[in-house]
Amino acid sequence: MFWPELVRAFRLRRILLKSNFSLARLIFHPMSKHSFPLRLKSGLQISIRGSLQVRVSDLAILEEVYSEDHYDINKFIQPGFKVLEIGAHIGIFSLLAANRVGRDGFVLSIEASPQNFELLDKNRRANPHVPLKIMNIAAADKVGEVSVYHSNWNTGGHRTGKAQGFKNLVLSNGLSQLLDRMPAGEVDVLKIDCEGCEFSVIEGADTEILRRIRLMIIEFHCFDGENCDRIDSAQIRLQNAGFHCDVISDVFYPKEGYFQTVIARRRR
Repeated sequence: MFWPELVRAFRLRRILLKSNFSLARLIFHPMSKHSFPLRLKSGLQISIRGSLQVRVSDLAILEEVYSEDHYDINKFIQPGFKVLEIGAHIGIFSLLAANRVGRDGFVLSIEASPQNFELLDKNRRANPHVPLKIMNIAAADKVGEVSVYHSNWNTGGHRTGKAQGFKNLVLSNGLSQLLDRMPAGEVDVLKIDCEGCEFSVIEGADTEILRRIRLMIIEFHCFDGENCDRIDSAQIRLQNAGFHCDVISDVFYPKEGYFQTVIARRRR
């Protein structure tokens, strides 16, 4: 995967970097066996890992979230907001959101994968000025334990549920328990990108719990035809709870599945 990553590095160099040293690190990052920090123009510092062994790398996710602004952060997140993120990966969205809300805001990000969480924690500590709290837990329909299966080709593709490969057993919280960890128990923006756990999170939450959230950014996942019917039922569940749902992207990847990103806004 060297050449695609090299092309991506040059594509991002003017957008992300402040120094030639960071540029050199970015260009040679596919060959690195360790994580290394990049300084973004926003002033944030984010460490990423080398990518020779994967198809979807930390750098690819950095490009999607930061350069392409897949989640439209400046539109949906304002200073002072309270943000909850389910599926933090290494903290790219987390840090951008925390930088956006400022000291009057609050961001809680959870990540189930211990490997990703280790780098998420490193990135949080490298940016002590932003109001970010992190937890190494999974989201589910209730408190308990779940198995997290690790993807060998996508650093953001680790997931709970039915999968194959190496796994870790991690603690889980339902949406109710996660909201109890937020100031006043309310959320301005909930972002969910957890590779399939979104269904149990939504289905396991009472309407009163869902109504404590103003806006949701949700990426729904249908892997190998599994859960495709639950995408519509999850949106109907949100609509019945008083949300208006807009589909902002539909993507099909031949070797992965069907992904749909939805904005759910609470009606007054």
